Amino acid sequence: MDERAKANMWFERLVPLLAVQKLPCENGPARIADAGEFMFMGVQGSNGSFKHRDTRNYLSVRRNSSTEPFKTPGDWELFVPCTMEPFMRGFFDTFVMPTPA
Repeated sequence: MDERAKANMWFERLVPLLAVQKLPCENGPARIADAGEFMFMGVQGSNGSFKHRDTRNYLSVRRNSSTEPFKTPGDWELFVPCTMEPFMRGFFDTFVMPTPA
């Protein structure tokens, strides 16, 4: 599978997950994010890794650990690493330019 096809496959898994799961923000309430805010970074084991365009923090799409056996696309879940490591802080705030008064 070429790189573009692989990225498309992982984005197809990411989009429905982002539609239903809010992402944590450091400076405000959790929010619904758009897949366009993320860059596909590759596959680590059986997980698809994405980096947020503003915060540079990562999230992964992985098999749902509570579902066995893994049969359907609905068996995917978002995993947000939350550590003190750079880019693994678990927050997805975005910068919005203030509207001039």
